[in-house]
Amino acid sequence: MSQNQSLSFSKELYTNTLRLRLMLQGFISYLYLENSVVDEFEHQKNHEAIVSFVENGEKMPILIESENFVDITPAARNLARKLESIVPICCRAIVIKTLGERILAKSYITFQKPIIPTKIFATTALAEEWLLDQNKKTA
Repeated sequence: MSQNQSLSFSKELYTNTLRLRLMLQGFISYLYLENSVVDEFEHQKNHEAIVSFVENGEKMPILIESENFVDITPAARNLARKLESIVPICCRAIVIKTLGERILAKSYITFQKPIIPTKIFATTALAEEWLLDQNKKTA
């Protein structure tokens, strides 16, 4: 996928802690903004944003990344797991850039036990490839 292609989106929305984009390739880009602290309140706002962002409640693949450091509180992680069955996503790819992010993502997968396919990647390109493959399987 070319650099320009991976930046093509049809819709964009911001909250205090993230940027959502509806990518033309058929997935949602969920980017935590630099130095975000996501507590239960912020996660609830992010959840409401993604629900309003996706048309007709269609379940879509999601690519999760961060610009830099992001702190997601244990209460926010618990809320994310509780809301997972109603959030409009069918699979989740998490791009990891630092050891801290890897520990946080692995902890989420191990202890929260997501109900949708969730996988960790070292690069955005590999994550996008997996998401597109997952999207083909559910189509």
